[in-house]
Amino acid sequence: GHVVLDVPCQRHLDSSLIDVDIHPNYATVIIKSKVLRLNLPAEVRVGDSKAQRSKTTGHLVLVMPKVNPDENSVTIRREKREVAELQSAAEKAKVEAERKRKEKNTAFQMQEAGAAALGAGGGPSKAVNIRGLVLPSKGGIAPPKAAVMNAVSTTRKENTSNGSNGTDANMPPPPPKSRALVDEDEESEEEVDEDEPPPIF
Repeated sequence: GHVVLDVPCQRHLDSSLIDVDIHPNYATVIIKSKVLRLNLPAEVRVGDSKAQRSKTTGHLVLVMPKVNPDENSVTIRREKREVAELQSAAEKAKVEAERKRKEKNTAFQMQEAGAAALGAGGGPSKAVNIRGLVLPSKGGIAPPKAAVMNAVSTTRKENTSNGSNGTDANMPPPPPKSRALVDEDEESEEEVDEDEPPPIF
């Protein structure tokens, strides 16, 4: 349940030239104005840590007890992996929520646009008019000219017809036929009768 840090030093180096500073997550060693700072693999108890120097080799040994004695490299990696998975799941949930919000806003805008088009035109347009998007001077299609129609006023007279002969009541009656015309009509009818073939029995 300890973290042991071995720092090689010269055997005849005076210990007054070595400065050690231990923090819960990192340790700093200063030797003759040279700084060594290392991140510790586990959280340690600063008050119970010890700094010792070997009399034979002159190495500096830091013995730092862990806050959690059961913590080791395997549990540390597992905890880091769990934290990374939680962060990844949180990021995915955030991205999914953002995507759903954008889809909802897009659907709402399309619904509003459709309602506005229905209200303005009285119904959905079946064709898109692209005329006039580009100016004719820049190669665009000129909009068709509106046809000019002249209005002509007309009046209609309704004839009041007579119930007996169907002639207009305001018109004078036709002149009577003369006797000669009546005789000619009778003669023409007799001639037509003579021209007919005799009946066959």
